[in-house]
Amino acid sequence: RMAWWGVSFPLAAFAAGSIRFSIDYPGTFVPYLALAVLVFITAVLFLFLMRSFKGVLSGELRQLLG
Repeated sequence: RMAWWGVSFPLAAFAAGSIRFSIDYPGTFVPYLALAVLVFITAVLFLFLMRSFKGVLSGELRQLLG
């Protein structure tokens, strides 16, 4: 039920690595690729957050407590 959050750290690490890599190659397509990765991962994390809020409001996540 909450397993999707397990993907969030590797995705965030990938975005951070992409940004750091783009600093080393500023004149290429890499900064644009890093920006695209960041936008995509931000959207995915936002969807994770919205799904979690939906679970809290509907009581679905309450079942995990007991």
